[in-house]
Amino acid sequence: MTQVVYLSHPVGPSQYVDELMKRHDNLAVASSWLRYLVKKTRWAIVSPVIAFSASLDSHDSHSPRALTDQVMILERCDLVVQVGGLMSPHMVIERNHANRHGIPVVDLLIFGTYPPNDDDETAAEILERHVLDVALAKPRVPWLPPLVQEDVEKLRQAQVILANDPLGEDSVLLLQRIIGALQKIWPKQEE
Repeated sequence: MTQVVYLSHPVGPSQYVDELMKRHDNLAVASSWLRYLVKKTRWAIVSPVIAFSASLDSHDSHSPRALTDQVMILERCDLVVQVGGLMSPHMVIERNHANRHGIPVVDLLIFGTYPPNDDDETAAEILERHVLDVALAKPRVPWLPPLVQEDVEKLRQAQVILANDPLGEDSVLLLQRIIGALQKIWPKQEE
């Protein structure tokens, strides 16, 4: 199964002319990392920092709302890959958030600011090892909207109702799969 990967890169806000130039350069470098990883892996890669920075002004792209949206996207990913040569404050937040949610973090900061050349065999071996480690890792539980035990009970009730519907067989089977997955998360309480 294809892993969905969150690309974490330092971009930085900009208020002054020199910061605007550095931010523009950082976006270009982040894009080069995206191209490199697309070329070298089979990961499906998301990079909200590039999207936010390209579509919002510098102040809005580093607002609490932008960071909140980015970590919500991160929660739905299988892996976080950190690149760009240095760990910015928002990258620390992303790494910590991933760790709290059991999402593996691959640190490629050792490669420096720019992605390796395509013919760099050492870099290719390191990246290949990370790709293999991720592929062999225990698969994450797919994201579900927040549910509580009462929701599981309602699903069980719906399953009983649909069992009496001659056209509900497929729906009953689907509900059984959903309830089975939820029971792994919340085993039924002893009554």
